[in-house]
Amino acid sequence: MSIDLVKTDIDLIKQALIQIHEKKKRDREKKEALANREAQPDFNVDEFLERHKILDQEMIKEKDWKFASYNVPIEMHVELLKMCFECKLWAEFDLLLDPALIRLKFRRYEVPYLATVDVLMSANKTANIPNGFEKIAKDLNAANLKIELKKLRQ
Repeated sequence: MSIDLVKTDIDLIKQALIQIHEKKKRDREKKEALANREAQPDFNVDEFLERHKILDQEMIKEKDWKFASYNVPIEMHVELLKMCFECKLWAEFDLLLDPALIRLKFRRYEVPYLATVDVLMSANKTANIPNGFEKIAKDLNAANLKIELKKLRQ
């Protein structure tokens, strides 16, 4: 069945997302511990940082889980889950359910929000477009949009 083809990738993604979430918690705790180290006289900073460094090195590499995520997008994972449910393949459904829930819970680690959008505007219709930018076919000028809307109403 097709689930056998993607099971290793799904498990890798699940483990990586859990590790990333745990690392974010560790980083918060590390920040708090370093801020409050004066209150703890027996606190060894070097040992503490070394322990965190070892835990970070044991994590699944980002390129590995990103490649697995590319191979098995979350949409395909959910479709497989849906197919297993509809076909009453309960063993396969149970295998896919937990990783799917984890992927949905931590989906912003896997597919982060778009952080910033840079927009360049020009009055010239034949302006040079710098690298990294795309020309939008539609004119977003408010006056032009009103003209288009007026045309549609007629």
